[in-house]
Amino acid sequence: MDKFSLVPLHLLPELLWLQVRLCESLDAEDVSSWLLRLRMLLKAHGLQGAISTSRIVVMGVRQPISHAQRAAVLQWVLSQPEVADVLVGTGALPCCCGLAGEVRHG
Repeated sequence: MDKFSLVPLHLLPELLWLQVRLCESLDAEDVSSWLLRLRMLLKAHGLQGAISTSRIVVMGVRQPISHAQRAAVLQWVLSQPEVADVLVGTGALPCCCGLAGEVRHG
């Protein structure tokens, strides 16, 4: 199942998305550990995310993501030794529109 399936169009400006390339030398346990730490960071900052090993979409739980929350996530990701490269964006990912005003990412 696609973790980045449907996002209502009106929420796109409130998204932070990161395309992350992890170091090639990581094994499955290292990747799992990194993903767990990322989930804990998001929860600690009142955020939720759709996370895969190469793409992260972050948004607020009950309110839009704030500049401070956005900065905390970016600072954390960029400071991780497992991260080799990051592409950062906001709003829409490359996508195609769904029938009910959603956006399918993939």
